[in-house]
Amino acid sequence: MRRKSNAALCVAHGRVARFGVQETIVETDGEGWLTTSGPLGPNPMVNTAFDLLDVATTVYAIERQLPPRSASNPNIHWDLTMPVREPDLWNGKPRELLQDILGFLGNTEWNIRFVQGSRKHIVLPAPGDQARPIRRIALLSGGLDSASGLGSNFTAAYETQLCSYYTKQKTLQRTLAETLEFGPPTQWRHKGRAGRGRSFYYRSFFFLSLAAAVAHTWQASEILQFENGILAGSIPPVPSVSMTKHAHPKLHDLFAQLLKSVFMSDWIVTNPLWTMTKRQAVDALIRNVGKERANEITPITESCWNLAAPHAFGVSKLGRFEKKVNLQCGVCIPCIIRRSALPGEEYAFDLRVDKVRNHPQLGAFFLEYLELVSAIRSSVNTAEFRRALPAEGLDLIDGDWTTLSALEQLWRTFSDEFHETFL
Repeated sequence: MRRKSNAALCVAHGRVARFGVQETIVETDGEGWLTTSGPLGPNPMVNTAFDLLDVATTVYAIERQLPPRSASNPNIHWDLTMPVREPDLWNGKPRELLQDILGFLGNTEWNIRFVQGSRKHIVLPAPGDQARPIRRIALLSGGLDSASGLGSNFTAAYETQLCSYYTKQKTLQRTLAETLEFGPPTQWRHKGRAGRGRSFYYRSFFFLSLAAAVAHTWQASEILQFENGILAGSIPPVPSVSMTKHAHPKLHDLFAQLLKSVFMSDWIVTNPLWTMTKRQAVDALIRNVGKERANEITPITESCWNLAAPHAFGVSKLGRFEKKVNLQCGVCIPCIIRRSALPGEEYAFDLRVDKVRNHPQLGAFFLEYLELVSAIRSSVNTAEFRRALPAEGLDLIDGDWTTLSALEQLWRTFSDEFHETFL
């Protein structure tokens, strides 16, 4: 596979060499490569920011283009040849940090070679109002956590610019921003070639990069990403479940280091919901805006993996239950966590019913979480809790991302919420 001068080439190596490599080319100069609408700051976007956007969009596109391998032969090494405007800037420490970020997100090894590319600039809106005192960028996903965080007084609307990526959520994101009394979000979209890829390990790097590029046009250096602590910690209910690390504190730390290395200034990337369950985040929203307004906000947010599909894990109907398009499935991991916060919402399948929870596809994630929370609720002290904790939880403690006592408080709270919701 031959690479054009302004295209990126990725070669992915599986665990079993005899099955060959996967290759894909990402055309970075096509029309509509990356588009945006909404406010930008008064400062023009610099080459460094354009390069960051190109790198992040390329990685996002690679994951979308490459078809999935078998579970026994995942890609374990990636070679990426990436054209940028300033290759000398990206070599050295930035390259090392970028490889660390991608390796951490995908549990793989990345080798990136930067080459000179006479890259075109992304078409951007005109610079914004210089008088607007933007100090931070907050990611707006359209999900319950970002809405709860933005509505819970963690950040002041007048000095915060929202940034989002959308496929079909453009109107939803704008509605949420207006309902939460924030200004119009800066919304991005990628129109590059799609593919058969179905994993989502690297898209959080893409989202954070969009926020960083927007932040730099205001000379801001703080990014907020809202995610409840149960999912942000990337702790699976059982070892066989592979969790993304989309809001992991290590990712935030590495990304802040990367921004410092390329923009030559200190950055902060934080998650204000890190120590909270999803129910606690919703409760914080209710306390700040009142129950009536919260009841307007929470139902329009989206969490479900299978929201746009007429089935959940291949199942459309089970007895009186039926999955329809735009109805939350109730059985994926985000739905299980969401229901522990909003038990009264409508879901396609009800995990409080034995027929659903014992179904081999529909009940799999529920039974795995039940196993973990039952072990936690059965533990009578901190030592027993630590033994019940999956390895990923121990990694959080060993890496100084949290303490054992904080993690115990978080997971005991969630375990009680889970038990109250489903049992």
